Amino acid sequence: MGIAADHGQRPVLDDEAHAIHLRALAPLFEAEGLDLLDYPGEGRHSEAVVAFNGGIALVYVRRKDDRWESPPDFRRQVLPLARRFWQAHRTGQDAPALEGALAGVFVRAVEADGWRSPYFALTPEGEAESLAAWFRRLPAHTHADAVHRLNRMASPLSGDILLLLDPLVGRYFGHPVKGLHGGES
Repeated sequence: MGIAADHGQRPVLDDEAHAIHLRALAPLFEAEGLDLLDYPGEGRHSEAVVAFNGGIALVYVRRKDDRWESPPDFRRQVLPLARRFWQAHRTGQDAPALEGALAGVFVRAVEADGWRSPYFALTPEGEAESLAAWFRRLPAHTHADAVHRLNRMASPLSGDILLLLDPLVGRYFGHPVKGLHGGES
């Protein structure tokens, strides 16, 4: 006898209009002076990496002129980049694919608090806010136990920025697919 578990799959529209490709984000990083790993072969020379997982994306930033093992400069690198994501959400500037698509931008201050530092919300106005306060403002049915799940996610492998797409908008990170596993919804 075997035991199996299936955490389900959320259907999504299998088209270019709903898929947010990696290269669609590259101009946003370029505007911050960062080379996004978006072409094969860039490897160690890139300064930022984005890992897609359907409704979320983890953004990793390499400290300027340093190794990946060094925490990025939170005030000079992480915060300005995170604010630029909100700007793209509001106006489409530098990343039209993100216009109207975000439900949250979360950051962590690894430089000050270490590799297990927790996420906190960055408001569209650029202010820090607790995860609990942020998720109280969102429709309760769109994110399952988000605060607990994000707090448990903090580890040396977590991104410096976490982008959360609005599940009600129907956008997702990656190439067009019929359905997604995972995410925060």
